[in-house]
Parts: sequence; structure tokens; C-alpha cells
Amino acid sequence: MRWRPILIGAGVVVGLPVLGVLGWVAVNWAPLSSFPSMPSAYEAKEMCSCLFVEGRDQEFCDRFVFQDVVPSQGREVDLEGRRVTARALWRTHSARWVSAEYGCAIE
Repeated sequence: MRWRPILIGAGVVVGLPVLGVLGWVAVNWAPLSSFPSMPSAYEAKEMCSCLFVEGRDQEFCDRFVFQDVVPSQGREVDLEGRRVTARALWRTHSARWVSAEYGCAIE
């Protein structure tokens, strides 16, 4: 019987933070679920802008766009079609050059 108050206290100490985190995730689910799309969209847009708007070479743009936090799973550059496709966190996004006025846009 001496262990019962200790176990109840331990359950409260562990259970309340877990419930708090689950509640926070439930309230913030929309922004959290959109995160996996951001790295690939960012990389496609930035690479497209670097190559086709700023007119830099591919080697410079590779170093400029490099992401250390979320590693890329690959990138395809279509120089003739002025389009960049990037993959990160198992999501794929493409960006293409629209015009000199608008620059690049995510497709």
C-alpha cells in the first residue's frame, strides 16, 4: 500500500505533460501537417530564381540553395524548359520561370 501514492504521483507527473503535448498538437495540426511540403517548395523556388531570374550558374546556385536542416532527396534542373523540380521529406514540388516581371512560380 505504500507504493500506491507514489505510482499515482508518477502517473500525474508523466500524464499531464503528455496530455498537454497532445492537446497542443491537436490545436496546431493544420500548420504542423503543412511542414513537410515546405523544404521541397523552397528549394525548387529558390533554385529557379537563382538560375533563371538572377542568371547565376548552377554551381553557385547549388551552394546558395543547400539546406543543412532538412536534406534534399534530389533535384532536377531543366535548363531548356526553365523548370526546377525538388524532392525533400518525400514531397515533390516544381517551380518554373514565368517571365522577367514575375520571376519563378511554384507549380
